[in-house]
Amino acid sequence: MHMLIFLDHPYKLLTPAEVDSVIWAQWPDPDMQPLLFATVKACMVHGPCGALNLNAPCMENGKCTKGYPKPFQAQMNMVKEGYPLYFRPDDHCSFKVGHHDLDNRWIVPYNPFMSVTFDCHINVECGVTFSSLKYVNKYICKGQDRTTLEVSSRRDEIKKYIDGRYISAPESMWRILQFHIHEQQPSIT
Repeated sequence: MHMLIFLDHPYKLLTPAEVDSVIWAQWPDPDMQPLLFATVKACMVHGPCGALNLNAPCMENGKCTKGYPKPFQAQMNMVKEGYPLYFRPDDHCSFKVGHHDLDNRWIVPYNPFMSVTFDCHINVECGVTFSSLKYVNKYICKGQDRTTLEVSSRRDEIKKYIDGRYISAPESMWRILQFHIHEQQPSIT
């Protein structure tokens, strides 16, 4: 499932400290947080790819298409374009995943609470710029597209509308759960 969550003003992640409190991109302490550590090790480590595995599915022209391994970050940085650069300390802490010892550069951003609660891969990103928000909106709406092409001299507008209509996965969930689909403020009569 791809989910986009907009936080209300008192809860928006506007500072690096607020983002760091919700989104991690580092190994958790295996002694203090064993469940989180197990989930991160099983679900939130990218690859390995690059020089460690040239045949990884994410490799294209000798480089990882996802940009891993990411560089170490001494502090969280909200860049002007793209995604924030999450705090990835160079704490010389690495753990064996498969046949390789991997450090914080290989960790996919995650939320500790959601990772422990659902025990699965949940990539969490903070959209702080327009370009990252645009990509996330595009990403959550991609899926099983359907197209129908029919060449006919008969013009049946109703059939054309029904055949050409596409309901994406997010829209179908909103309809199933009976949420309001459209809203306009101020309302116009």
